[in-house]
Amino acid sequence: MRKSVLLAAIIFSGIFIQAQTCKDVIYPTKGKSVIFDCCIEEVKDGNMVRFTKNDTTSFIEAISIIKEGLTLQLTTLGNEPYGNSLYKGHNYKHYAEKYEEANKRKIAGIIVSAIGLSEVLAGLIFLDNSHGPAPQMLIFGGTIAFSVGIPIALSGGIEASNNKKAMEKIKNNASLSFGTTNHGIGLVLNF
Repeated sequence: MRKSVLLAAIIFSGIFIQAQTCKDVIYPTKGKSVIFDCCIEEVKDGNMVRFTKNDTTSFIEAISIIKEGLTLQLTTLGNEPYGNSLYKGHNYKHYAEKYEEANKRKIAGIIVSAIGLSEVLAGLIFLDNSHGPAPQMLIFGGTIAFSVGIPIALSGGIEASNNKKAMEKIKNNASLSFGTTNHGIGLVLNF
């Protein structure tokens, strides 16, 4: 009886150990060797694969993987002409709020610049000796206001433009694909 229980335990532990070994395959980019008999845990950024082999977890850039017998072609997400530098994973509301703030700053900069320019013009119009030092003070104050308003307007305009592009990227970023998830393989809805 003891021998049969011991034999059954050895057989079941062997089956359990065999079931735990992974047979996934990774085909890396740039001439690296194919990685056999590993456990693929996650695919990030389109083609960055996190895997475990011999109790060591690593990342590698890959063009294709075989996970649980299913072959998946991977794509690089960075093939856009300007990259993905504007969109940092925040939601649409975040960029809409940032856009509104930047747009208000741009308008404030334009208003300060316009006030400064009008002060300079008023100072130039009244620039004669009968008005005393007031025209020179208007010209000086207007120059400072104009010099402060232009950078505020430019930085606000550039930031508003970048946030607008990020908002459009989020709107157009919805996709349905077949790929690996944290719980295995399935349909992935990205939006």
